[in-house]
Amino acid sequence: MLRPFWSALRSLGSRQRVLGGAVVAGLAAAPPSSAPAADARLPASDGKAAEPSAGGSAPRGSAPRGSPAIAIRRTRLDNGLRVVLSRDTSLPTVAICVTYDVGSRNEGAGQRGFAQLLERLMFQGGGSVGAGEHQRWIAEHGGQSAAESSEDRTRYVDWLPANALALGLWLEAERMRSLELSRAAVERERARAGSAPSLPEAQPGSLAPQALQALVFRDYPPYAQPGGNSEPAGAAAADPLPALLDFHRRYYAPNNAVLSVAGNFELLDTLNLIQTYFSQIERVSLAPAPGGEIPEQTEARSAVLEGTPGQGSVLWQGWAIPALRTPEHDALELAAAILGTGVSSRLHQLLVLDKSQARSVAVWTEGHRGPDLFAIQVALADGADPEQVRHLIQAQVASLGRFGPSPAELARAQNQLRVGLLHEIDGNRARASALADAELSAHDARLLESDFERYQRVSREAVQRAVARYLRNTSRSDVLLRPRRS
Repeated sequence: MLRPFWSALRSLGSRQRVLGGAVVAGLAAAPPSSAPAADARLPASDGKAAEPSAGGSAPRGSAPRGSPAIAIRRTRLDNGLRVVLSRDTSLPTVAICVTYDVGSRNEGAGQRGFAQLLERLMFQGGGSVGAGEHQRWIAEHGGQSAAESSEDRTRYVDWLPANALALGLWLEAERMRSLELSRAAVERERARAGSAPSLPEAQPGSLAPQALQALVFRDYPPYAQPGGNSEPAGAAAADPLPALLDFHRRYYAPNNAVLSVAGNFELLDTLNLIQTYFSQIERVSLAPAPGGEIPEQTEARSAVLEGTPGQGSVLWQGWAIPALRTPEHDALELAAAILGTGVSSRLHQLLVLDKSQARSVAVWTEGHRGPDLFAIQVALADGADPEQVRHLIQAQVASLGRFGPSPAELARAQNQLRVGLLHEIDGNRARASALADAELSAHDARLLESDFERYQRVSREAVQRAVARYLRNTSRSDVLLRPRRS
């Protein structure tokens, strides 16, 4: 998925926290006495190195033709925790990623903002680790910690020198084991969220993608409210603590999480540590996952927002499309690249270079686990007529849906997506996150390797059919952001 800057900005600005220092292997400070030594090698409960369960799988022998080789090992603990390991000894670092299968899509009535609030509270640490100690110990060992939440997931990542692997695993196990919540801590976070300037307030243009998502998923509650909003959690409730504790108990458990480790480590030693630290954490009875079919949209929807005086106008368009890793989604990802990725794309050529109606164009798929969002963003040139730009865009979409792409366009789009996939697994932190996403969305992280071949199998006819079926005028939603009159 190739997404423009605003999408990354939304994640970084409102949902991601990063703490720590530069990684300097060999210069890490000694851990506190209450934490395990960074180079500890602890036995499993039976004194033997932990082996994968019967449901585990051996590393891939070879990658599909034309795909980069990624060493991937999967297993599952008895408490349901899915474990994905990817060993790479090229750097003396390791990334530990715990991804919980919960986000704003899981919030029910009166729970708005719970996922983001818990992400913030859990970022401080859990179990026997005091508030702020998790980040302090990681930083003292030369590492970094990060957290983010979205509609579909909540993620914690620790990036450390390889010899601090045991410390990172122990800290994440303590975070998963329990969370001590007090009314004072909850109220502090609610007050902080309610008083601090939010990203939309700081940058009015970021209201537009939220409005677009609300329009597209108006009849699909799990995604109708974008994740990462800054409204205080449980704003309507005088005391959200009981409901917050219940939300945490239902979702933040080993059988609703993926632990992925990427980097320089010894396989059996790492499995041993994981078994030691995580195996005694109790599984829970999970609530049913939100889902269902999105009702078909039969007429276009639109909204107009006002930004700051002097701000350029921006037109956003969106459609609901099938879920990730379906043949139709693969075809529509290629369609997005054909329409709006790079200077050779159809809309850049038409709107920026030929008609001078736009300053920039971006087209992407958002990457939701359920029904996804296909989006177009056009920064209009001064004096451009939004209605004319709408007609020009729709003419190109209709042409692609009627005639399909040329062979050259399809090959270029396939290469662009391949480069994007390479970026997604470049480095231990990125690879650990990508492996967790593949395990959650496809139930098998090994499919990350086959992603490089999936797009090569998409035909011109498949792109044409997907565009004609899903990018219709009647199923389009528009948001126009225009400058406020002073």
